[in-house]
Amino acid sequence: MQIYTPCHPLEATPRRDGVEWARPVTLGDDVWVGGGAILCPGVTVGDRAVIAAGAVVTKDVPADTVVAGNPARVIRSGLNPTE
Repeated sequence: MQIYTPCHPLEATPRRDGVEWARPVTLGDDVWVGGGAILCPGVTVGDRAVIAAGAVVTKDVPADTVVAGNPARVIRSGLNPTE
């Protein structure tokens, strides 16, 4: 799993000048993150969510869902805690 928080401008001049900032990544309770998944700056992963191996998470992940792909998309929702 890779968690990235740094951001930078798209324009080259401010990047050369070293302009950079960070946005937090927030993980809820009981989250499962598969191997090789990438969490991009500023995303929040809801409680009990599952992130598939290799997923690239660019947007918030709702609670009780499974996300997969690049970019990650919800492939299942309404997870039952007893399953």
